[in-house]
Amino acid sequence: MVRVLFLGDIVGEPGRTAVIARLPELKSKHALDFVIVNGENAAGGRGITGKITIDLLRAGVSVITTGDHVRAAHSCNRFWKIRFELPKQQ
Repeated sequence: MVRVLFLGDIVGEPGRTAVIARLPELKSKHALDFVIVNGENAAGGRGITGKITIDLLRAGVSVITTGDHVRAAHSCNRFWKIRFELPKQQ
């Protein structure tokens, strides 16, 4: 059986801190195989940066989902485009 944890919106620094601090313990305690988080509000409640993306992945996140706020933190645009070739907004 595959064990998956899905966390909703990570909002700002308090949300990032909680996930980064607790995720290793949760993965170990519950034998999690895959962790999905929504990161579109991780940068001060609006957008996500490259640094935050890397911090979450290093903490054990497998996938970061996004939504319409993902580009609100302008510093993320170059990071995401280079690595993932996001489609242009309409």
